[in-house]
Amino acid sequence: MAASITPIYSLRKLFGRLVIVGDSDARQVYIFIDEIHFIKDWQLYLKSLYERRYNIKFIISGSSSTHLFKDSKESLMGRIEDIYILPLGLRQFARFYNSYKEDLNIDGLNELLPDKALFDNPEEYYTVLLQNKYKLGEFEGPMNKIIKAYWLAGGYPEYFEMNNILTWQRRLTEDIISRGLYRDIVSIYNIKNPEILERLMYYIAANSGGEHSYSSIAQTLGVDTVTISSYMNYLSQAFFICICDNYSLNVGKVIRKNKKIFIADSGIRNAMLRNDELSPEDEGFQVENCSVQAARNYSEPENHFVYFWRDKQKETDIVIDKKIELLPIEVKYRNTILDKDIKGLFYFMQKYETKWGIVITKSCLDKKDNVYYIPFWLMG
Repeated sequence: MAASITPIYSLRKLFGRLVIVGDSDARQVYIFIDEIHFIKDWQLYLKSLYERRYNIKFIISGSSSTHLFKDSKESLMGRIEDIYILPLGLRQFARFYNSYKEDLNIDGLNELLPDKALFDNPEEYYTVLLQNKYKLGEFEGPMNKIIKAYWLAGGYPEYFEMNNILTWQRRLTEDIISRGLYRDIVSIYNIKNPEILERLMYYIAANSGGEHSYSSIAQTLGVDTVTISSYMNYLSQAFFICICDNYSLNVGKVIRKNKKIFIADSGIRNAMLRNDELSPEDEGFQVENCSVQAARNYSEPENHFVYFWRDKQKETDIVIDKKIELLPIEVKYRNTILDKDIKGLFYFMQKYETKWGIVITKSCLDKKDNVYYIPFWLMG
């Protein structure tokens, strides 16, 4: 431990206040530094300490994902492990809601839900839900209310400290959107015309979930395609948007075909479009958007990829490429679903010989052959 004292004093001088976990008898010292990206050349200091092989493990964090990942990839390649903290999923949001709000009580729900994610093994997930079907039924009403709050507010936990949705949307617009765009993207990549970036963000919010080509967006905004391609990449790296390619075994087709583009958080979309309440017509979009984000949250740590698929008149909303297998997912937020409604899913499963398929429904819990119908409110 004595050999670690000198670097700790040096770090205090460089970074100011630190959180240090460990004592004189500890074999390992853990140092936590928040908002590290505000320190100039932080990655160089950590690299220097790492190479001296001190018995220290650093846990660094920051609100600017673009700064962190860009700097760490340049100087700390092979020395750092990235952990992505994405907006809350539905089940996480429900836990926060249950803790902060007194009007609903869903204690006991998590004990009835499967431990593993739906996308890991749909068969096992469905079996657990079927076993607990009747007990789960008492939570459907409260969960539907929580879902509407989730669709409107989005997945940032700071929402629960706000008094109302208008205050929260103002916070999202002023802090996370405007400051995030200018602090995370404009300053790093030295963007000369930030108003174009902002216009692009609003365009995506208004057309989230649609299929687009970069050339058509460029034409709409009056800029060149190279600029739009670069800005899309920046927004994706900063986790403002999610870009889904059209799945194909041919890489050239993947590159050439239109892409589906989603705002990464429904609350951000609503704040940008000034939607302080949801219409019934908006439900289908919200379920698809949240399902895409759930697939992304599942896939990101595993380095899987999330696609959609369209071939002429046939389509599948989501495809998770697990490298060793494909998992197609169709979103049909209704109670009655006919085979003709999911013919694209059947075609994809046959074409690519997938083991399973999933249909996200409103309340239908069912199984037909190797297709599993799972209610959105039970999706984990």
